[in-house]
Amino acid sequence: MIISSKSIMSGLSRSKEIDVSREQVKAWLTGDLIQNAMPNISPEDRDFIKGIFWDECGLDDVADVYSDDLDEYMNECMYGDDYENS
Repeated sequence: MIISSKSIMSGLSRSKEIDVSREQVKAWLTGDLIQNAMPNISPEDRDFIKGIFWDECGLDDVADVYSDDLDEYMNECMYGDDYENS
């Protein structure tokens, strides 16, 4: 299924072919956790659906997502210089 998503960071929209069904998307939209509704897709694809584009934050793979430094890195990525001054 072609999934279109809008970045939560940049506001840009992208589309991508992801192996999900309408029923899976509906389950997520009606309250199921995305990892429960779509267990067959990668963490990157689940993030894409939620509007998180790994390349916008310099993330390359799932190891980056589970890094101990991810929270700090994401804040710096989202807020830039303003994060350091807050």
